[in-house]
Amino acid sequence: MHAVRTALALTLHDLFLIAVVLSAIALIASLFMPDVPLRSRQRQQQPAFGEVPASPEAVEPEAAAG
Repeated sequence: MHAVRTALALTLHDLFLIAVVLSAIALIASLFMPDVPLRSRQRQQQPAFGEVPASPEAVEPEAAAG
């Protein structure tokens, strides 16, 4: 039983060290990622399910003609 405990302790120690290294790599990689906003502050009209979104030219043809 002593051999099993020793083997488990050594394995968990190795896994912990691997997890620490991977966490450090992930932290450093996240510091170099650009900040991307999740959502803009302006609310845009979302088309209903199944609708084709209208282009800006199709919405106001009179305004575009001048």
